[in-house]
Amino acid sequence: MAREKESVDNPTNDEDKSSGIADEPSFSLAFGPVPSRRLGRSIGVNVVPFKACTFSCIYCQLGATTILRTRRMRYFEPEIIASAVQDILDNVKEDVDAVTVLGEGEPTLASNLSKIVEELRKIWHGRIALISNGSLFYKREVREGAKDFDVVSVNISAGDEQVFQKLHRPAKGLTLPKVMVGLRQFRRTYQGELWTETMLVKGVNDGADQLELIRNEIVSIRADRSFLTVPTRPPTLSWVQPPGEDRFREALRILEFAIDVHAPEGESFPVVDDLGVRRLLRVSEMHPLREEQAVNILRCGHRDICARSVLASLVENGELKVRSFRGARYYSRSRALKTRQGEAKKST
Repeated sequence: MAREKESVDNPTNDEDKSSGIADEPSFSLAFGPVPSRRLGRSIGVNVVPFKACTFSCIYCQLGATTILRTRRMRYFEPEIIASAVQDILDNVKEDVDAVTVLGEGEPTLASNLSKIVEELRKIWHGRIALISNGSLFYKREVREGAKDFDVVSVNISAGDEQVFQKLHRPAKGLTLPKVMVGLRQFRRTYQGELWTETMLVKGVNDGADQLELIRNEIVSIRADRSFLTVPTRPPTLSWVQPPGEDRFREALRILEFAIDVHAPEGESFPVVDDLGVRRLLRVSEMHPLREEQAVNILRCGHRDICARSVLASLVENGELKVRSFRGARYYSRSRALKTRQGEAKKST
């Protein structure tokens, strides 16, 4: 693959210093803890609005991107974000392994990312991770904002431009060479752990030739760890499917350094001093839940039949929506209802 010049920073006026969101967001700035196959029990942190992203990936569990952009903005104040995390830390009953900045879109779109991690350091002395699609590291300001995280995980799921465009449907101007130049520049100075995730989609990027190209890209940034996975929750496009087991094993052979994380995570979630329904709604905003996971959150010492009745009522009254994927049912917060509730609150 042809490489672009090893310096592709955008002018500083690409940074929008204004705030693009009201003081009180219509969704949770922090959620969890949730079980992570890579980071243990993790508190998730939202730093951008719902579906503000540089990609509109065909496999995304949150649906199609509604704010497709590369220009960064200051969306939420760092102190408010840290306060939301502190609220969870004050109430959680089990150990927390990490605080993870990921968002309901692309977190590096937050132009105050460095200030956010600075505030998180004041209340949390453990590992802080950034989960990014890696698309904006060609910007010097993004590299500066990401350098203070203990772990930075980026997505490398395409080995050529055609697959990159089909898989990610990126914002105008984003190309695979541009993305990889930025990641290589970041690797040169970053002192933390740089991880990669590769998402395999049947018939798109699971062929041997494509996997060899992906391997070369991962090697070029000297990743400390690489993870290989497949869609495990309902994707944006209904035709998206994971590759078969034979193809997945072949991928593991080609990406011999990759760690297999394609099995769904466990059913249990740490217990927090919060009403089961509130907890379920907060977690499912960002993390679609399998039926067993949702029931376990609601159970809270009650009988299984009670939890399932509550779950059914939440679907019936529109607070949860349910989708099926590969024989399993997944529950997520109804975004339309949450938006109406937020509008009603503003009008009072």
